[in-house]
Amino acid sequence: MLRAPAEKLQEVEQVGPATIVAIKVIKVAALHLSHSRTKNQPVFSDWMHVQDYCINRLAHETVKHFAILCLDNQNRLIGEETMSIGTINQTAVDPLEVMNAALEHHARSVTLVHNHPSGEAKPSRADIAVMRHIEKAQTVMGMTLHDHLIIADTICVSFKSRGHL
Repeated sequence: MLRAPAEKLQEVEQVGPATIVAIKVIKVAALHLSHSRTKNQPVFSDWMHVQDYCINRLAHETVKHFAILCLDNQNRLIGEETMSIGTINQTAVDPLEVMNAALEHHARSVTLVHNHPSGEAKPSRADIAVMRHIEKAQTVMGMTLHDHLIIADTICVSFKSRGHL
């Protein structure tokens, strides 16, 4: 229900505008709570924490989102930027915009994350190509690319663990 658009919820019998607003408020509050636990915490000290954060952030989205997690030199989350929102199966990502966002947050390292609303967890060729362009740009700027994660339903796939990074 939290993922359903308001139009779909209106089609349900006995669900009126007040119920729809309550559902959307619950969704926003839950996301805020899950994100506030991570802000300025040592995200990369616990891999499960990173996965949970990214799953909470993107598993509910019905179209493709591409985001970056900006980290300081202690690997604490200092910023998160949604770089692109697309369709069910694609989204455009500009490596220059990714670098600009990382620099605006004074990030020392970045983790890329995007979802596959289709539920397919395998990285596409386009996913790998975009990651490689961003990795090259970050290397030039003295930043570290920790990983690129794909969220497919409640599964989190790491490019690093698959040998793509």
